[in-house]
Amino acid sequence: MRERLEMLGGRVFYSDDNWLTIWEFRGSDKKPRRVRNQEEADQIRFLVVAQG
Repeated sequence: MRERLEMLGGRVFYSDDNWLTIWEFRGSDKKPRRVRNQEEADQIRFLVVAQG
């Protein structure tokens, strides 16, 4: 099941595996970016839990 998080600034992140792997959607004409920075990934996971 694909989960999604949309940031206030318009950035969109999604995951298919309960936020173990995080992707940033960059538009329909570009490939998504995998979030590899651990600090950035932890911040995204925190926001996902906070929106609950």
